[in-house]
Amino acid sequence: MASRAGKITDGQPGISTRERLLRSAISLIWRHGYNAVSVDAICADAGAHKGSFYHAYPSKAAILSKAIDRIWERDRAELAAIAEGPGTALQRLERHMDWFLENQQRLLSEQGYVPGHFHLAIDIQVPDAARIAAANRDEHHKLLQSAIRASLLEEGADDAFADFLTMAIERIISGVMIEARLGNSLAPLQDLTALAMKLRQLALSAKSDPSFAARPF
Repeated sequence: MASRAGKITDGQPGISTRERLLRSAISLIWRHGYNAVSVDAICADAGAHKGSFYHAYPSKAAILSKAIDRIWERDRAELAAIAEGPGTALQRLERHMDWFLENQQRLLSEQGYVPGHFHLAIDIQVPDAARIAAANRDEHHKLLQSAIRASLLEEGADDAFADFLTMAIERIISGVMIEARLGNSLAPLQDLTALAMKLRQLALSAKSDPSFAARPF
């Protein structure tokens, strides 16, 4: 697989071989998918010998696990900063939702295409990688759930709706991320925040129905 122009390791002298390999793995796997990317392709993209790869990482599966962690480290730090930032709970929730578009805009600038979630490119048959990805999704679930719950309590609403809203909004996020990646377009993300806020308002308007929170969605 040929190295692509403008790859993430370009123009960054002095980076260790281990780091160059990781950045190349992230770039190539995100674009082409885990199964389509070989160790040889990662080495060629990083300008490293194959022996150097196996000195830094025991396997392709190992570098995939590290890649998942690296991406989530940045994402988690940004989302945690939003959660701890100024404003009302509703404003923080809106910024959390805005982050998805902003994140993909940045990645488009860095990589030249709209990649969607990294987990769309991984192989769930790699057990360690699947486990790490699931743990990271669980962390995000808790961050989103906390933001939703705080926004409901701020208005004196029943936070029993938080679980339903978190589940529903996560499904919407997954759908628009897939659509954005497949279409290589930011358009599906443009209305994500507004859609989530409308869904939240719909749940609030249903609070007069005592059976709503107990329904099996």
